[in-house]
Amino acid sequence: MGGMSSVVRRSSDQTLARVFARRPARRLLVATVVRFIPRRAPENLDGCVLVELVSPPTRRREKRSEPWVFEFSEGSARARRGEVSEPQLSVSVAVPDFVRIAAGQLDPMSLVFDKRIRMKGSFALARRLFALAPGDEAQ
Repeated sequence: MGGMSSVVRRSSDQTLARVFARRPARRLLVATVVRFIPRRAPENLDGCVLVELVSPPTRRREKRSEPWVFEFSEGSARARRGEVSEPQLSVSVAVPDFVRIAAGQLDPMSLVFDKRIRMKGSFALARRLFALAPGDEAQ
């Protein structure tokens, strides 16, 4: 995700929100995250996480969120748009913050403490997943 990091670093939150408001861009972002996770995840990482990607309001539309289900099992990861009835962990995060986490520019745990990520469910699973976030090697 190194190439994405330099583009994200130069972009404002407004720009990231606008670019990733488009469904193909969000799909690409999620696919990139899903491809990256198994390379860093332990074999025994199992769980189902519901991630609400929250887009900020604009002049044309109100704030909206899009649910994504991430499933981890036996060293692999899958994601799909949609909901799940009983996830082990539910996370709500603004689109620009999710993009910056994926690019290694924000630490997800610090966003939890700053109340920019809302969580419900297994804090242990959250810690394990957040530990997989890429660090920003360029800083």
